[in-house]
Amino acid sequence: MHSSQAHRYGCFGSRRMRHREALQAGVLVALRLSKCGLFCLASAHWLAIVLCSSLEGVDVSRAIDAGRIESAAEWTGEVHVLGPVVVDKQSVLTLRPPVRLVFSRGAGLRVEGQIVAEGTPESPVVLVGADGVARGEWLGVEIVPVNVDVPGSRLTGCVIEGAAHGVALKRDGSSPHRVASCTIKSCRGSGVWLDGVTGAIIEDNQVTDCGRSGEAPAGGIWCERSRDASVVGNRIVAGARYGILVRSGELHTLRRNHIHGIGGKAMSTEGMGICVEHDARRILVQSNEVKGCNYCGIAVYGPDNLVIDNDVGDSPDGIGLAGAPCTGNIVRDNRITRGWWSTLYVTSQARDNLLVNNVVHGGDGGITTRAAGPNLWENCTFYNHNSQGSLVLMGTGIATFRRCAIRTNGMYDLQLEYGSYARVIDSKIRKDRIAFGEGTGEHNFIEWLHTARVTVVDDATGQGVSGAKVEFASQIDPDVRVAQATMGSGEASLEVLETTVRKDGLHDATPHRVTVSSEGYRPAVLDSVEVRDRVELHVRLRKRE
Repeated sequence: MHSSQAHRYGCFGSRRMRHREALQAGVLVALRLSKCGLFCLASAHWLAIVLCSSLEGVDVSRAIDAGRIESAAEWTGEVHVLGPVVVDKQSVLTLRPPVRLVFSRGAGLRVEGQIVAEGTPESPVVLVGADGVARGEWLGVEIVPVNVDVPGSRLTGCVIEGAAHGVALKRDGSSPHRVASCTIKSCRGSGVWLDGVTGAIIEDNQVTDCGRSGEAPAGGIWCERSRDASVVGNRIVAGARYGILVRSGELHTLRRNHIHGIGGKAMSTEGMGICVEHDARRILVQSNEVKGCNYCGIAVYGPDNLVIDNDVGDSPDGIGLAGAPCTGNIVRDNRITRGWWSTLYVTSQARDNLLVNNVVHGGDGGITTRAAGPNLWENCTFYNHNSQGSLVLMGTGIATFRRCAIRTNGMYDLQLEYGSYARVIDSKIRKDRIAFGEGTGEHNFIEWLHTARVTVVDDATGQGVSGAKVEFASQIDPDVRVAQATMGSGEASLEVLETTVRKDGLHDATPHRVTVSSEGYRPAVLDSVEVRDRVELHVRLRKRE
């Protein structure tokens, strides 16, 4: 047999595989011909030899038994895969459209070399279970290159349905693996599973109805022990447990994914749109749309991640940060709507996180922070909330709100419980809308502060005085004072306490005495400076004679 013919028809590997495939193809054609009286079934074996040696350019339906592909092979037409097939470490399996692979129960592809399957919308590469094979009973495509010199596998324009896992990438080749523009649906576990790979490209796929409650891996895209994956432009709908899970690893980009309708057990933490777990760090979660999840739109448990410009809504929780490893995260420019537990929450010892320029709209609460902090909110807007309040601090929650605005339909702007306290700086939060709830006492308080900008110049020259000390000291409470040195331009910016709100009422710290001093200059003193909003002062210092 000519080598090109063997490559064309998949007559490769062991003698047993060649004989069985050819024989089954021969039987199929013989049956068709025998119905017309033109052929007898006894001639099937002879026809098989003809099929493998002389029918150049003809696609036939054939069956592939379990075994190994030990040389380059190309499959086209309809192929019935009867058992697990292994692509050898030096081999390339090409699936050439039009091609349809039909897998029996327990069958699948294990690629220790390379697979190239590049379909189009008009002529996709199709991989499905046979009739009677239930969801998850065929194995899917597992890519585990043994030789690191083999190029990464490419699957584009494929339709994969009903597998245990659609595509599992478990080892690197010499170039990144690519799964793009594929439709992956009704997998029992994950649609795409990344485990121990670098630089994988997972882009523009449609992943539907993947995952099952209580199982792992499960959901749309599951990523662990990997780094630098590009997960971009995927549409993940109607799955279970997770839309995208980063269980461990670093430096992944999750961008422009549309995730909708991720389910799970009722009143459980199953059903997250995007989840970044404790052992995942430096993940970019940007410009995704996440709606209609059973539990939370975006949940972050690991450190040093960026969550930027996402649209999240119609889920019990919107965006959440939780756990002691959850530090150093930046949550910026997100739009969070219609949550009905906590639209934005920080809990369970998460600390030193920055949440900036987020807009939180609708639902029962804007923020819940429980046993967490310190954390900083800047330039956030919370409005049109119902129920009991917009911001809730519980169980030693420590939070700073700088330039935030609260507009709520509820009774309170801010509620405290147990050991929580807060600092409110230049924010539109009403002092008369504060509630001290269960477990609160003298140890709970809210400090109201305002920014004071002070410019210090030389009286003779008008030039800024660098290094001048500016101090604000309360004229009511001698223990309340703050100081800062001016910069090169002669400017200093201080956050000055106006009022402390405690359970027994308001405790003013203003007015303040302002003292400005610098070496070689006479000190300047301003008495009775009221700090009830932002303050700007201009101070001229005269040289000592």
